[in-house]
Amino acid sequence: MLLRVPPIGQSFARSPTPAAAVVPTPTGHDGRLR
Repeated sequence: MLLRVPPIGQSFARSPTPAAAVVPTPTGHDGRLR
């Protein structure tokens, strides 16, 4: 699923809250697809 995302995206995916991976990351890119 979230294997192609950067390390920051992976950290969000590993978070207890799945929603964190859906919301745009502080970096400005989507942690889910982009």
